[in-house]
Amino acid sequence: MVGDPHYQGFGGGKWDIFVGQPGQTYTLYSDGRGATLAALFGAGGPTGKATFIRAITFSRGPNRTSATLARLGASWVLQVTANGRPVGAMQTVKIGDDIVVQATPVRAGRPSGIIVSLPYLRIRAAQREAYKQGQAQPDWGSWLDVYLTVLAPLPTPVGGILGRTYTPAQAAAAAGGVSGQAGGSAAPMPMAAFEFQVQH
Repeated sequence: MVGDPHYQGFGGGKWDIFVGQPGQTYTLYSDGRGATLAALFGAGGPTGKATFIRAITFSRGPNRTSATLARLGASWVLQVTANGRPVGAMQTVKIGDDIVVQATPVRAGRPSGIIVSLPYLRIRAAQREAYKQGQAQPDWGSWLDVYLTVLAPLPTPVGGILGRTYTPAQAAAAAGGVSGQAGGSAAPMPMAAFEFQVQH
């Protein structure tokens, strides 16, 4: 699938489309501990009318971290902050008691991704850009693809575009779910994704 944003919930399966409106902010995830992951949509693509994620913001209580794409001349750069302070490439910052923010990896000396880790959830956003002939131009724009991986049962209630696809049974099966045979391994942890361009 190629086109406006598609998402896949924690249960896997088919990809659904979520177009959104440029300049609007949408909640991707929220939980019972007050954590919220929001995405700001922007416009780009061949006609300037496709919608991308241009920024994400994670917050819980007084703690807040964000990754924002900004146009700098002919380039798009990712600006990462944690509680209002810039986070440089390959830096790791702890905010609050258990929120770890990493700005990684590096592109031209700047971050090109962010990882926000909680004891029960890992959020990863990666800067993407068009690579096909005729697409690699500043007006097309960069965007963020976002991935959520469950590390432990999530604090309920869980909401948001991706969060609403979660069921506690998924995490329980992955955390303690052994195949039932000797030498069996646990199931993979549930993951949800929000991408502009999905390659199969």
